[in-house]
Amino acid sequence: GSILRETLALRRWRRFRWNPLTNPRAWRAYEVELDDALGGLCRPIEDLAQAQEVRRACRALAERYVGVHICSLLFANLLFELCEAALEARGLRALARDALRPVEQSWTVRTNQALWRLGRGEIEQADFLRDFGHRAASSWELFSPRWVEAPERVEVLCSAAAQHADPGSMATTQAARAMAARAELPPGLRRVVALTQDYLLLREDQRYHFDRLLWTWKKAFLWIEGELGLPIRFLERVELDALLDGVLEHSEAEERVFRRQAAWRDEVAQRGAGDDPPVFLVGADAVAPAAAAQRLQGMGISRGTVTGTVRVMRSLDEAGRLGPGDILVARTTDPGWTPLFMKAGGLVMELGGMLSHGAVVAREYGLPAVVNVQGATTVLRDGDRVTIDGTRGVVWVR
Repeated sequence: GSILRETLALRRWRRFRWNPLTNPRAWRAYEVELDDALGGLCRPIEDLAQAQEVRRACRALAERYVGVHICSLLFANLLFELCEAALEARGLRALARDALRPVEQSWTVRTNQALWRLGRGEIEQADFLRDFGHRAASSWELFSPRWVEAPERVEVLCSAAAQHADPGSMATTQAARAMAARAELPPGLRRVVALTQDYLLLREDQRYHFDRLLWTWKKAFLWIEGELGLPIRFLERVELDALLDGVLEHSEAEERVFRRQAAWRDEVAQRGAGDDPPVFLVGADAVAPAAAAQRLQGMGISRGTVTGTVRVMRSLDEAGRLGPGDILVARTTDPGWTPLFMKAGGLVMELGGMLSHGAVVAREYGLPAVVNVQGATTVLRDGDRVTIDGTRGVVWVR
């Protein structure tokens, strides 16, 4: 209700591609625009004027991306819930698992298949990084290390992927099952399910292409950092503009950067030690994780039951610790984490929903998964034995 009231009050439809029927077409048009733009923006930067031009162009492209993407997320969630409820009401819940999945390979699955081929020695790392090096562990963060900047992460991920069956073949089989399940539905529901499948595909593909934009954008910032000899990522945008225009003194900018950089390093160290901010609040007070119990309740987002050994991971730097069949326990996951789904036996997350990246890919891989488990990375410890029920959303601590 609050979203709708704000939409009407601020006439938000002027900024967003809000029509659920035309939104996919708007995305395809944007994708063409993005491809054309990146072709010119990816030229090596030679001077500050060119770097500034790339900054402005990437920001404008990002704003238009958000105009399509935000509504794509909204419609994907609404349609998914609507179809799931409709299938259950018609006694067709058994079809939901196959029907409510993409009928084409997403770019996330294609990336993971390329990692699988790399791990099996079928392609060269240089070729892989050329096509997929723009991905990252936290891809929404502009300065998150991209795979092309941290190839050691790729080596761990491709090793994990190679231990699984071909993800491309699996996706082809599942797409055929999705189309067959859709064909069994009544005509009206079939059309709504087809639209939902389109949005589930967009859910993954849009982030893949946004990562391409962010990598181009980041390279402009990296060039400016090298020119100024200052990590400008710790400046606000208006401060950076003032510095480049000569309004802000270099010494003052340097003082702000180093002060914020020190605070950031302290925060990273604190989180690395397991002291994360609270996930849930009541007012201004943190809700402390419950003490370890035999039964932890969350939300089941990918059906199936599996028993395994807990492996708590706070970043992809720890990917090498995950053993085959381990239960991956994380705060949340990004598309860059999904190659590990081919090695894990199950997934438990503190955050996430039915259409989070972890949920969509976990269902594609048939990986039992539970999300919204309060304090999972604190309550569960490496070596614990757990059984997760991805249908009922339960984690049993053995």
